[in-house]
Amino acid sequence: MLESIQKAQSPLALAPPLAAAIKRGEEAKKRFLSKQGGTLTSAEVCGVLACSSLELETMRLNHQVLGLSVNEELVYPAWQFIRPPAKIGTDYVK
Repeated sequence: MLESIQKAQSPLALAPPLAAAIKRGEEAKKRFLSKQGGTLTSAEVCGVLACSSLELETMRLNHQVLGLSVNEELVYPAWQFIRPPAKIGTDYVK
C-alpha cells in the first residue's frame, strides 16, 4: 500500500497533468495576446524602435518594454508600440 501511495505522489506521476496544464496556459496566453493586437518578434521591435537587439534587451530588463515568453519564445505585445504611447504615471503630469 505504501508503494502505491509513493507512486501516486511521485513528481513523475504529476508530470503529464502538469504538462497538459502548462500547454493550456500557453494556448490561453496566445489567444489573449491575439485579441489584444498580437505580438512582435524581437527583430520586428528593433525595426519599429530603430534599435539593436542589445538595446532592446536592455530596455526589457529595465522594464521599459514588456517582453513575454510564449511557447519558449520571447515576444512583445504589439499594443505597447502603437502611437501615441499611453501616458501612465506621474512622470507625465504637468
